[in-house]
Amino acid sequence: MIVSRFTAMPPLPAPALRVRARPSVLAREVGGEMVILNVELGTYYGLNEVGTRAWALLVGGAVLGDVRDRLLAEFEVDRETVTADLDRLLHELVRHGLIDVSANLSVV
Repeated sequence: MIVSRFTAMPPLPAPALRVRARPSVLAREVGGEMVILNVELGTYYGLNEVGTRAWALLVGGAVLGDVRDRLLAEFEVDRETVTADLDRLLHELVRHGLIDVSANLSVV
């Protein structure tokens, strides 16, 4: 879902988890895929179609459980796969400093 190597991290809280793009991050959809730029580091990342949808839902204020349910409804994927993919995506986004994660972030 995100272009980079995955490094193991401890589990993130779910399903009430919320994320927010960090202030130094710019994201734009280009040709059905999300391009995310970390302005501080000068690095960019690309998300595929499912990752793009997950990003839009997550930074739009949806909690992780709702994002999982929406992806299950919108794409032909089983619950186990979407849960594992979301977990991997969130870990990658955190590892690259693209999002802040909290069970208490309010939607702004």
